[in-house]
Amino acid sequence: MKGIRFLLLFFPVAVAAEFLHWGDLVIFAASALAIIPIAGLLGEATEALAEKTGPQIGGLLNASLGNAAELIITIVAIAAGKIALVKASIIGSILGNLLFVLGLSLLLGGLKHGTQKFDRTRISVDANLVILAAIAISIPSLFNELIEPNAQRVEMLSLTTAAVVLVLYALSILYTLRQPTTNHAAHGAAIEPTHAGPHWGARRALLIMAVAVVGLAVMSEFLVGSLEVVT
Repeated sequence: MKGIRFLLLFFPVAVAAEFLHWGDLVIFAASALAIIPIAGLLGEATEALAEKTGPQIGGLLNASLGNAAELIITIVAIAAGKIALVKASIIGSILGNLLFVLGLSLLLGGLKHGTQKFDRTRISVDANLVILAAIAISIPSLFNELIEPNAQRVEMLSLTTAAVVLVLYALSILYTLRQPTTNHAAHGAAIEPTHAGPHWGARRALLIMAVAVVGLAVMSEFLVGSLEVVT
Protein backbone atom coordinates (compact mmCIF):
# COMPACT_ATOMS: atom_id res chain seq x y z
CA MET A 1 0.00 0.00 0.00
CA LYS A 2 2.98 2.31 0.31
CA GLY A 3 3.04 2.74 -3.46
CA ILE A 4 -0.25 4.63 -3.49
CA ARG A 5 0.31 6.83 -0.47
CA PHE A 6 1.31 9.68 -2.76
CA LEU A 7 -2.42 9.95 -3.49
CA LEU A 8 -2.77 11.48 -0.01
CA LEU A 9 -1.66 14.69 -1.72
CA PHE A 10 -5.17 14.89 -3.13
CA PHE A 11 -6.60 15.32 0.38
CA PRO A 12 -5.53 18.97 0.72
CA VAL A 13 -6.41 19.45 -2.96
CA ALA A 14 -9.97 18.26 -2.27
CA VAL A 15 -10.23 20.51 0.81
CA ALA A 16 -8.98 23.50 -1.18
CA ALA A 17 -11.32 22.71 -4.07
CA GLU A 18 -14.29 22.54 -1.69
CA PHE A 19 -13.66 25.82 0.10
CA LEU A 20 -12.31 27.75 -2.89
CA HIS A 21 -15.12 26.54 -5.16
CA TRP A 22 -12.96 25.06 -7.92
CA GLY A 23 -15.90 23.12 -9.32
CA ASP A 24 -17.72 19.91 -8.55
CA LEU A 25 -15.74 17.84 -11.06
CA VAL A 26 -12.43 18.76 -9.40
CA ILE A 27 -13.88 18.08 -5.95
CA PHE A 28 -15.22 14.71 -7.07
CA ALA A 29 -11.95 13.59 -8.69
CA ALA A 30 -9.71 14.80 -5.84
CA SER A 31 -11.85 13.34 -3.05
CA ALA A 32 -12.23 10.00 -4.89
CA LEU A 33 -8.46 9.72 -5.33
CA ALA A 34 -7.84 10.71 -1.70
CA ILE A 35 -10.21 8.02 -0.41
CA ILE A 36 -8.05 5.25 -1.93
CA PRO A 37 -4.91 5.66 0.25
CA ILE A 38 -7.00 6.55 3.33
CA ALA A 39 -8.92 3.30 2.99
CA GLY A 40 -5.58 1.52 2.53
CA LEU A 41 -4.23 3.02 5.76
CA LEU A 42 -7.38 1.95 7.59
CA GLY A 43 -6.86 -1.59 6.33
CA GLU A 44 -3.21 -1.63 7.40
CA ALA A 45 -4.09 -0.31 10.86
CA THR A 46 -6.77 -2.98 11.17
CA GLU A 47 -4.28 -5.71 10.25
CA ALA A 48 -1.72 -4.36 12.71
CA LEU A 49 -4.31 -4.31 15.49
CA ALA A 50 -5.48 -7.79 14.52
CA GLU A 51 -1.92 -9.04 14.99
CA LYS A 52 -2.06 -7.91 18.63
CA THR A 53 -5.51 -9.34 19.42
CA GLY A 54 -5.20 -12.88 18.03
CA PRO A 55 -6.78 -14.68 15.08
CA GLN A 56 -10.41 -14.67 16.24
CA ILE A 57 -10.66 -11.01 17.32
CA GLY A 58 -8.40 -10.08 14.42
CA GLY A 59 -10.65 -11.81 11.93
CA LEU A 60 -13.64 -10.05 13.44
CA LEU A 61 -11.90 -6.67 13.11
CA ASN A 62 -10.99 -7.34 9.49
CA ALA A 63 -14.54 -8.45 8.67
CA SER A 64 -16.14 -5.50 10.46
CA LEU A 65 -13.81 -2.74 9.27
CA GLY A 66 -12.92 -4.16 5.87
CA ASN A 67 -15.73 -2.19 4.24
CA ALA A 68 -15.55 0.88 6.46
CA ALA A 69 -15.02 3.17 3.46
CA GLU A 70 -18.19 1.92 1.74
CA LEU A 71 -20.10 2.14 5.03
CA ILE A 72 -19.08 5.75 5.63
CA ILE A 73 -19.92 6.74 2.05
CA THR A 74 -23.28 4.99 2.41
CA ILE A 75 -24.12 6.81 5.64
CA VAL A 76 -23.22 10.18 4.09
CA ALA A 77 -25.23 9.36 0.96
CA ILE A 78 -28.29 8.38 3.00
CA ALA A 79 -28.05 11.64 4.94
CA ALA A 80 -27.93 13.48 1.59
CA GLY A 81 -30.94 11.56 0.29
CA LYS A 82 -29.04 9.86 -2.56
CA ILE A 83 -30.69 6.45 -2.31
CA ALA A 84 -29.67 5.39 -5.83
CA LEU A 85 -26.02 5.89 -4.88
CA VAL A 86 -26.54 3.84 -1.72
CA LYS A 87 -28.05 0.95 -3.70
CA ALA A 88 -25.19 1.03 -6.21
CA SER A 89 -22.59 1.14 -3.44
CA ILE A 90 -24.12 -1.82 -1.58
CA ILE A 91 -24.46 -3.91 -4.74
CA GLY A 92 -20.89 -3.10 -5.75
CA SER A 93 -19.58 -3.99 -2.30
CA ILE A 94 -21.43 -7.33 -2.25
CA LEU A 95 -20.35 -8.30 -5.75
CA GLY A 96 -16.79 -7.13 -5.14
CA ASN A 97 -16.37 -9.10 -1.92
CA LEU A 98 -18.22 -12.27 -2.86
CA LEU A 99 -17.06 -12.56 -6.46
CA PHE A 100 -13.90 -10.58 -7.15
CA VAL A 101 -12.07 -10.69 -3.79
CA LEU A 102 -13.06 -14.26 -2.90
CA GLY A 103 -12.51 -15.55 -6.43
CA LEU A 104 -9.12 -13.87 -6.75
CA SER A 105 -8.07 -15.18 -3.33
CA LEU A 106 -9.01 -18.74 -4.26
CA LEU A 107 -7.28 -18.45 -7.62
CA LEU A 108 -4.00 -17.05 -6.30
CA GLY A 109 -4.05 -19.34 -3.26
CA GLY A 110 -4.54 -22.36 -5.49
CA LEU A 111 -1.74 -21.30 -7.83
CA LYS A 112 0.68 -20.79 -4.92
CA HIS A 113 -0.30 -23.56 -2.48
CA GLY A 114 -2.14 -26.08 -4.63
CA THR A 115 -4.93 -27.82 -2.75
CA GLN A 116 -6.36 -25.59 -0.01
CA LYS A 117 -8.24 -26.79 3.05
CA PHE A 118 -10.84 -24.86 5.01
CA ASP A 119 -12.83 -25.30 8.18
CA ARG A 120 -16.04 -26.88 6.89
CA THR A 121 -18.07 -25.77 9.92
CA ARG A 122 -17.02 -22.14 9.60
CA ILE A 123 -17.64 -22.10 5.85
CA SER A 124 -21.09 -23.68 6.33
CA VAL A 125 -22.03 -21.01 8.86
CA ASP A 126 -20.85 -18.21 6.58
CA ALA A 127 -22.67 -19.67 3.57
CA ASN A 128 -25.92 -20.01 5.54
CA LEU A 129 -25.58 -16.41 6.77
CA VAL A 130 -25.13 -15.17 3.22
CA ILE A 131 -28.23 -17.06 2.08
CA LEU A 132 -30.30 -15.80 5.02
CA ALA A 133 -29.11 -12.23 4.46
CA ALA A 134 -29.96 -12.43 0.74
CA ILE A 135 -33.46 -13.70 1.57
CA ALA A 136 -33.98 -11.05 4.25
CA ILE A 137 -32.93 -8.07 2.12
CA SER A 138 -35.06 -9.31 -0.80
CA ILE A 139 -38.27 -9.46 1.26
CA PRO A 140 -39.10 -5.71 0.98
CA SER A 141 -38.62 -5.86 -2.79
CA LEU A 142 -40.76 -8.99 -3.17
CA PHE A 143 -43.66 -7.47 -1.22
CA ASN A 144 -43.15 -3.90 -2.40
CA GLU A 145 -45.95 -3.99 -4.97
CA LEU A 146 -48.43 -5.36 -2.43
CA ILE A 147 -47.84 -2.74 0.24
CA GLU A 148 -46.46 0.14 -1.83
CA PRO A 149 -49.51 2.42 -1.30
CA ASN A 150 -48.65 2.50 2.39
CA ALA A 151 -45.15 4.00 2.64
CA GLN A 152 -45.09 3.55 6.41
CA ARG A 153 -45.59 -0.21 6.10
CA VAL A 154 -42.85 -0.43 3.49
CA GLU A 155 -40.45 1.43 5.77
CA MET A 156 -41.41 -0.72 8.75
CA LEU A 157 -40.80 -3.91 6.76
CA SER A 158 -37.39 -2.65 5.62
CA LEU A 159 -36.40 -1.71 9.17
CA THR A 160 -37.57 -5.10 10.46
CA THR A 161 -35.52 -7.04 7.91
CA ALA A 162 -32.51 -4.83 8.65
CA ALA A 163 -32.88 -5.61 12.36
CA VAL A 164 -33.10 -9.34 11.60
CA VAL A 165 -29.89 -9.22 9.56
CA LEU A 166 -28.16 -7.27 12.34
CA VAL A 167 -29.24 -9.83 14.94
CA LEU A 168 -28.00 -12.68 12.74
CA TYR A 169 -24.64 -10.94 12.40
CA ALA A 170 -24.37 -10.40 16.17
CA LEU A 171 -25.21 -14.06 16.84
CA SER A 172 -22.62 -15.19 14.29
CA ILE A 173 -20.00 -13.09 16.08
CA LEU A 174 -20.85 -14.73 19.41
CA TYR A 175 -20.69 -18.15 17.77
CA THR A 176 -17.32 -17.40 16.20
CA LEU A 177 -15.77 -16.10 19.42
CA ARG A 178 -16.93 -19.18 21.34
CA GLN A 179 -15.36 -21.60 18.88
CA PRO A 180 -11.85 -22.94 19.53
CA THR A 181 -9.18 -21.80 17.11
CA THR A 182 -8.51 -24.48 14.47
CA ASN A 183 -5.09 -23.49 13.29
CA HIS A 184 -3.47 -26.80 12.44
CA ALA A 185 -2.26 -28.45 9.32
CA ALA A 186 -3.41 -31.87 8.16
CA HIS A 187 -0.47 -33.57 9.85
CA GLY A 188 -1.27 -31.93 13.17
CA ALA A 189 1.52 -29.36 13.38
CA ALA A 190 0.52 -25.89 14.43
CA ILE A 191 0.65 -23.18 11.80
CA GLU A 192 1.96 -19.85 12.93
CA PRO A 193 -0.08 -17.00 11.43
CA THR A 194 1.90 -14.70 9.16
CA HIS A 195 1.54 -10.95 9.06
CA ALA A 196 2.81 -9.09 6.01
CA GLY A 197 1.57 -5.66 7.03
CA PRO A 198 3.19 -3.01 9.23
CA HIS A 199 4.09 -4.04 12.78
CA TRP A 200 2.56 -1.07 14.58
CA GLY A 201 1.77 -0.91 18.26
CA ALA A 202 -1.83 -1.01 19.40
CA ARG A 203 -1.94 2.70 20.28
CA ARG A 204 -0.47 3.74 16.95
CA ALA A 205 -2.85 1.45 15.06
CA LEU A 206 -5.87 2.85 16.93
CA LEU A 207 -4.71 6.42 16.31
CA ILE A 208 -4.25 5.80 12.59
CA MET A 209 -7.66 4.09 12.45
CA ALA A 210 -9.33 7.08 14.10
CA VAL A 211 -7.60 9.58 11.79
CA ALA A 212 -8.44 7.44 8.74
CA VAL A 213 -12.13 7.25 9.71
CA VAL A 214 -12.28 11.05 10.11
CA GLY A 215 -10.51 11.51 6.78
CA LEU A 216 -12.90 9.11 5.08
CA ALA A 217 -15.89 10.94 6.54
CA VAL A 218 -14.63 14.30 5.26
CA MET A 219 -13.77 13.01 1.78
CA SER A 220 -17.09 11.13 1.59
CA GLU A 221 -18.94 14.33 2.41
CA PHE A 222 -17.12 16.14 -0.40
CA LEU A 223 -17.60 13.23 -2.80
CA VAL A 224 -21.33 12.86 -2.24
CA GLY A 225 -21.86 16.62 -2.29
CA SER A 226 -20.24 16.90 -5.71
CA LEU A 227 -22.26 14.09 -7.29
CA GLU A 228 -25.31 16.25 -7.96
CA VAL A 229 -23.55 18.11 -10.78
CA VAL A 230 -21.14 15.38 -11.88
CA THR A 231 -23.91 12.86 -12.52
